[in-house]
Amino acid sequence: MSNTIIGLVETCYKGVVIIRGYATSKYLVQYSKKYSSYQRDKTPEHVQAIKDYINTKDTVFMPEIILSYNYYNLCSDNPRDFFEIFRGRPMVRDNENGMVFRNLKHKSSEDKIFKIELPKSEDKKPFSRIDGNHRLEAMSELEQELKVPYCIVLFCSQSDNEDDSEIQKREMSIFHNLN
Repeated sequence: MSNTIIGLVETCYKGVVIIRGYATSKYLVQYSKKYSSYQRDKTPEHVQAIKDYINTKDTVFMPEIILSYNYYNLCSDNPRDFFEIFRGRPMVRDNENGMVFRNLKHKSSEDKIFKIELPKSEDKKPFSRIDGNHRLEAMSELEQELKVPYCIVLFCSQSDNEDDSEIQKREMSIFHNLN
């Protein structure tokens, strides 16, 4: 069985498409990477404080982890609108990242619950960390797995020639607005 996450896909604010749901801390750590261009360096004291909080409190709550995903690889027939990609299709593959997106309802354009099959390869990290890097670093050092709320902001490169720096600029903008 493949590793999967399920989330609600919605457009918010001024046209930003996001996926919101819950996933194990293991999956969020395993399938995401941080960009050093805008992420702070790991602070061992901060990571330890988060671990202590998780390990010593009866009730633990933290904000959702915010990731990003460039869905350019899903746009083989060129629509840039995320929902348009799925018109008439219940499933779309991202072969480059080894993922499959499935619209679980697929009855109308209002059905927005998606199941995402994550890569089989542990080397693939399709998601970039925008916010929550220290929390994920702390969770990676815990023995227990936690169910963690997440938000994945979806971006689409304008072409296959657009380098990652354009996406990183958008991610950096969100990072600075949050922090």
